[in-house]
Order: sequence, then C-alpha cells, then structure tokens
Amino acid sequence: MTVISQNPPRGTPALPTIGHGEAAIRNFLSAVKEIISVHERRSGNVKDSFVRVGELYDLGIITIKDGRVTVPISGYKSIEVSWIDDAAPLVAAGLNPRFVLVPYNAEVLAAYLLTNGGAGSCVVDIWRDTLTNFPPTSGDSITAASLPTISSGASYYDEALTGWTKNIVKNDIIGFNVDSTSTFETITAGLIIKETP
Repeated sequence: MTVISQNPPRGTPALPTIGHGEAAIRNFLSAVKEIISVHERRSGNVKDSFVRVGELYDLGIITIKDGRVTVPISGYKSIEVSWIDDAAPLVAAGLNPRFVLVPYNAEVLAAYLLTNGGAGSCVVDIWRDTLTNFPPTSGDSITAASLPTISSGASYYDEALTGWTKNIVKNDIIGFNVDSTSTFETITAGLIIKETP
C-alpha cells in the first residue's frame, strides 16, 4: 500500500494529518493543492514532486489530465434504506429490518433520518454483523445508547456518534430497524461513511 510522505525536504510545505469530517478533509485537500502549486513553479514534471505527487495520484487523491492537476473532494459515501406507506402512518411492529452489504472497509462518519408525514417521533437502531452471520440482530447494535431519534420533528443528523462502533469490515452487513415511530408515512435512515484501507 502506498503511504503518503508527510515529511518532505526543507523548503517544501508539509502535508497535514488527514482528520475526520468535511472541514478536515477540505483543509487537507487545500494543503495538497497548495503544495502541488508550489511544486509546479519549481519543476516541469508534476509527478516527480518534493511532496510525492505520484503517491497522491496512485492513491486517487488527485487526478492528472492534460498536464492539469485537480484535487477532487471524494471518499464520502452514503448507504440508506427506506420504509414507505403513503396511505397511512407507519407502524413499527409491522416494519421489517432493512439490510445493506458494504463491499469495502469503511468508517462511519455520521447518521441521519429523513421523514415525510409531518412532525412526529421515531427511533431507529443500526446493527452490523458479518455476511456469515447474516442477518444481524439487536444484539449487533453499533449505536450504544445513542440511537438515532426524532422527537416531535422530521429529521435527524449526528456526526458525534457518542459510544458508537464506527468501523465496518469489507462485506459486513448493516441492518436498520425501526424500534418505534408515530405520524411518519416515510422514514429514510442512512449512514455517511468513508472507505478506509
């Protein structure tokens, strides 16, 4: 696996540590762009850089086309499921869990709930287990005591994820289960994740 060198020669800007969250990723990519710009003023070969631009290219952090370097913001993905009954409010007892297979290693960055039907309440638990142990159950919850919850509202978003188990291993199954709900005719539950090595 290619490793980004964060200690370039003297006189060349250093790469910051990649943190979590959109702001941290943007800061990292801005630093990469500045470093590349500095290098382009010193050398005609953009891949033979003091900051190992070739490694950034190999990792997919940057792209090089027609001599131009771009730094796309990427890596975030969303997995989500929905329960829908446009005719009447959903009843938790009648809703089956929904499952998604994640085909890569990943880290959970945030969770969200989106609903339709007016202000209401719901609690959704999220489970994770291996494909071999399918299906995951309530004993496989990753949410600790911080279950995604809406109280007299229509949406929920959390990136603190206090106490959560955030790592996902390739081919793990993520399960979403509505523990309780009132009013809502549609519930969409999702995770924002970032692929990891």
